[in-house]
Order: sequence, then C-alpha cells, then structure tokens
Amino acid sequence: DEVMVDLGAYTGDTVLSYLRNYGDDCYRRIYCYEITPANYEKLRTKLAPYRDIDCRLKGVSDAEGRMKLLGNAADSANRLSDEAGEGEVVVTTLDADIDEPVTLIKADIEGFEQRALAGARQHILNDHPKLLISVYHSNEDLWRIPRYKGDIPRLQPVSAPPRLAHLPDGNNAYSCVKKAGPKGPALPFICSSCG
Repeated sequence: DEVMVDLGAYTGDTVLSYLRNYGDDCYRRIYCYEITPANYEKLRTKLAPYRDIDCRLKGVSDAEGRMKLLGNAADSANRLSDEAGEGEVVVTTLDADIDEPVTLIKADIEGFEQRALAGARQHILNDHPKLLISVYHSNEDLWRIPRYKGDIPRLQPVSAPPRLAHLPDGNNAYSCVKKAGPKGPALPFICSSCG
C-alpha cells in the first residue's frame, strides 16, 4: 500500500496516470501539493472521485514559511521564488507536514527539487521511499541530485553504475527512470523529452 507524495501535482495528471497504471486500490493515501490556486482547484475537482487523496495548496522546500509565486505563461511552470513574484505561497517541509511514513515521493517543482529533498530528510532516512525526481529544470540538478548527500547516507550512489531505462509511452513521471544502484532507494528521474 503506497503512501505517495506528488510535489508539483499540477492538475492531477501524474496521479491519474499512476491510478490508470496500477489501479485505484494500489495506495493507502496520496498527498498532492500544488502552489497555483487555479491549478489547485482543477486538481481537487479531477481527484474528488477518488478516496484518500489529500490535496494541499502549499509549496514544499527545506523550511517552513512563505515565498513568492513566480508565474509563467505555461501554467504548469509556475514556481517559487525567494525574491520576486506575484503573490505569496505557504511553504512547508514534508517532514513537518506529513506525520505518516511515505513510500513514494515524486517531485517536479521547477527547480526546487533539491530543497524539497532537504525538507524530506527524516522521511528519506526513516521510510526509504522511492524517489521520482525531475532533474531538467537546472543543469546543476543533472549532476547534483543523483549525487545528493545532504547528510543522508542512503542517497549516496553506490558502486554499481547507474542504469537508464527510457520507456517512451507518455506516462509522465513513469517514462524515464534512472536508478542509483542496488543498495540505495530508487532514484528515478524525469528526462526533458518525457516530462
């Protein structure tokens, strides 16, 4: 029974893809985080027919507080900003916001993936969730996230070479997967041609 966390849930496309692929009895709970009010309302409406899905109008980072919302012409590319923006967004950490163990974290949050990982430190250490992390928002993410240490030993790549499996079936986060190795948690990544 998965306890899934969808960071950057947008309008529910990843959750719906997950449910299509694995069925609506494959999870115990799903937490969806979205920062844009209009997308959040679409998310709630699309996922309302499903049980135990908790939609939250919040950003996720490495500290609790408030940040600016930086809009984009493509409403799927809105992002958090420390400095400029059009409105304020409540920001939390996964460690502070979710009390139960999580088994899967998907993050496609426009460059805040590293900060979200830092804010999920205890969940990662204690729960060992599968991680589906986008790395195409910043060139730095391509090398820093796979080597992310953040004082979390289980996230360090092991000696086995990474494997890349590209399944071009259009199923969002499940299309492009890169694993860190056999001893650590799975570290899948969304590639720019799939995401």
